[in-house]
Amino acid sequence: MSRIDERNSRVFVITSPATFELQNQLKTADACLRNLHWPTDRSITVFSEAKYVGYKDEEHISPLHKDNQWSKAYLAEYFGASDKFIRMPALSP
Repeated sequence: MSRIDERNSRVFVITSPATFELQNQLKTADACLRNLHWPTDRSITVFSEAKYVGYKDEEHISPLHKDNQWSKAYLAEYFGASDKFIRMPALSP
């Protein structure tokens, strides 16, 4: 785990882009959050490297938008309430 945003019920994690079982791992992580009684609208955000962890409009992230660096490093998003998994959400149409 890299960062926790309790106010927005979001956990930021870092993993390799080559992880093929990412969706199943995120469901397992979500089950752990459920056991910790996190709100049902929780989400897990996955990045490839620690330097990219954060929301797109945060000050330290702004320079990382050059050449879509941040978007490419944003590997996946998992929404616990809907059990929805999105791979490469910043690059998806």
